[in-house]
Amino acid sequence: MASRAEALTAAERGEVWAQPEPELMVGDQVMALSRPGVDGAGGSCACSYREGDIGSVTSVGARMCYVTWERTGRTSKHDAARWRRELLLVLEVEDRVRAVRRQSYIVDGTEHFGEGDVGTVVRKDGEKYYIMWARTLKATGIPREAWPEYCERVRQLEVGDRVRALPGRSLAADGVEFYSEGDVGQVERADAETCHIRWERTRQTSVVQQARWAKLCRPFGQVKARLSMFNVFDRNHDGEVSLAEWRAVFARMDANRDGAVTRKEWQLLDEDTALFDTIPRKFRSQISVQEWEDAFRKLD
Repeated sequence: MASRAEALTAAERGEVWAQPEPELMVGDQVMALSRPGVDGAGGSCACSYREGDIGSVTSVGARMCYVTWERTGRTSKHDAARWRRELLLVLEVEDRVRAVRRQSYIVDGTEHFGEGDVGTVVRKDGEKYYIMWARTLKATGIPREAWPEYCERVRQLEVGDRVRALPGRSLAADGVEFYSEGDVGQVERADAETCHIRWERTRQTSVVQQARWAKLCRPFGQVKARLSMFNVFDRNHDGEVSLAEWRAVFARMDANRDGAVTRKEWQLLDEDTALFDTIPRKFRSQISVQEWEDAFRKLD
């Protein structure tokens, strides 16, 4: 007999589940390219937006998506399969991306990322996104208008991600409420097909298809631990981590000044121990000064 969570997956799958999922999500910000759009009423609306305007995605369907523009307050509609001709997705700090370049990206003889590498947007300004790559720990500045040539946004949820239910979305089964709009949940389990989300208010767990979670909820704060650690390392905010900065972080974490950083000392500075666990070391629960510097040279 299927569990309530498993039965729930089948129920959720019924909502236009077989149709292609657009890559835009409600709440995404987009920038207008040069072509004018069509307003929600179906008329011509060159006045709705112009090149460079910023808007928010207010609705996404199987065939059309709708954008409300900050400057004019008007809403335009766009073909869900061809929106890239008219709109450029604006990445946000904390967004995850995957590199699509077939060749490694080299800066001053050092590899920053290669095809398939996953990175996180750690900072942005008017001209560039700064992406920190998980494998190399390098931060790369990529022109904002050209970022799709280098990477794609990662749409799968991962264990530890936090999400918020979208407006109008709620779920109850067999008299049990799972979530309602605005509720916050955390991914407890995830694979290529599904993710299990435990909701804080109801303490219930629902199962959502990876291909369609964007219709139900929106991630937020999912990589704060990774970002906080990067900001601790990159003290001058130049998008690079120098050996001096690397050593300074060790000194800051080594609270008792014994020449080793324990897991507990690490967690006092950052809750995410993923980097701690990847550094080769003799003892499982601590990293020595020499092991710390050896790790920098391997990553550099």
